[in-house]
Amino acid sequence: MSEQQIDFKKIVAAFKSEKYTPEQIGSLMRQYYKKHLADIPVTQDDSETLDDVSKIFDGKLPLFNH
Repeated sequence: MSEQQIDFKKIVAAFKSEKYTPEQIGSLMRQYYKKHLADIPVTQDDSETLDDVSKIFDGKLPLFNH
């Protein structure tokens, strides 16, 4: 298992434990991004996906289609 996968599993475990505040989880996610994702170039194909992610976090896009 890669270091990136291990770090992601740690964040998921921290989230599921409900021992951490949203601010702490956000901090863990920012650290994960800086460590593993910040250097990945964004392609044109990714732009739509990133827009959808922004909408999810803004509450403009439903998470589930019922």
